[in-house]
Amino acid sequence: MGFLHGGVGDRATVGVRVDQQDLPARSPGARAYYDQQRARGATHHQALRALANRLVGILHGCLRHRTSYDERKAWSHRTRPAAA
Repeated sequence: MGFLHGGVGDRATVGVRVDQQDLPARSPGARAYYDQQRARGATHHQALRALANRLVGILHGCLRHRTSYDERKAWSHRTRPAAA
């Protein structure tokens, strides 16, 4: 999927590489998020960056709550029907 690397200098920076072919195909939630970003007018790279940022947020939640990644839980708020 990708890799993490540290930054240089006093400020630590984290970079995430998202495989543009692999991840969206393996994760329906990630694919839907990517497609939603593209529909909003984001370029391919902007949509991948937004997806990577979202995945970092999901990872942070997993670490904070000491839980394993769960595809359904991670993306469930995006698949619920809209309120009437």
